[in-house]
Amino acid sequence: MIEPLQSADEDNFLVRFLATNGEGIHHLTLKVTDIEEAITRASALELDVVGIDLSNDGWKEAFVHPKSASGVLVQLAEWTDRPAPDLQLEDVLDKGTQ
Repeated sequence: MIEPLQSADEDNFLVRFLATNGEGIHHLTLKVTDIEEAITRASALELDVVGIDLSNDGWKEAFVHPKSASGVLVQLAEWTDRPAPDLQLEDVLDKGTQ
């Protein structure tokens, strides 16, 4: 389950989202090999594609608006694979609490 670190901060996007929508899936990220083709195909299916950002060669993204995807925000992302750092899940979780 995802929770905001500062649940009393009403300016926090996640706090507002959970207050409005409750628990559940917020978004799904789909890795695509060609973001521009994915945008074209989603638009051809009459999905509302928003938040298009192709400015970074290492990370390009666009979103299918939740109203077009049964209430779930779908992120389309194209990124350059990099070697993963030598971290275990526990290491990542520990860093979030420091």
